[in-house]
Amino acid sequence: MGKFSQEEIVLSTEQSFPFWLAEGYFHKGFAALLAQVGTEGLESLQTGRTIFNMTGANLSLCQFQAQIALALSLTGDAAAALEKIDEALATSAINGNVFNLSEIHRLREEILLTHSRDNGTEAEACFNKSLEVARAQRAKSSKLRTLISLHRLHTQQGRKSESHSALENVYQWFQEGHDLPDLTEAKQLLEHAN
Repeated sequence: MGKFSQEEIVLSTEQSFPFWLAEGYFHKGFAALLAQVGTEGLESLQTGRTIFNMTGANLSLCQFQAQIALALSLTGDAAAALEKIDEALATSAINGNVFNLSEIHRLREEILLTHSRDNGTEAEACFNKSLEVARAQRAKSSKLRTLISLHRLHTQQGRKSESHSALENVYQWFQEGHDLPDLTEAKQLLEHAN
């Protein structure tokens, strides 16, 4: 993704496409996050956000705010990460973009748990909201990711049986792609639960 995002940045700069230039920086930042280079990812995401704001567009804004929140979390700034997640939720409510809403709720929970800001109560409420959105949208991938996170939380709490069957049902729905990270993780969690 890093190579292609750099090409997107170059081409968008040459052709004066500010929206796609912002997207290029967001993709570059997200690639850095996936490579676990939090500060580099955060810088690229913030550059993309600055350019994006200049375009006047706002439909994808909540997705970008969530990515910035993830970068802030990875760099250890939980308070700023939660603030960005709350901005993403507010933006989604204002502009009606619910495409990434399930993931935003899931990320909020992950940030709370990662930075020990919650004993699991608020996190579980975020999971439930994420699942509610995923079910309403019939978004199986979002539902899978949320159930993976919920199963991890329940395992830590000694309650893994509560989410095991739900995770297993969603996992079995997928007929292909079992080598992809989310499905691989789900399979490992299910195997270790037995």
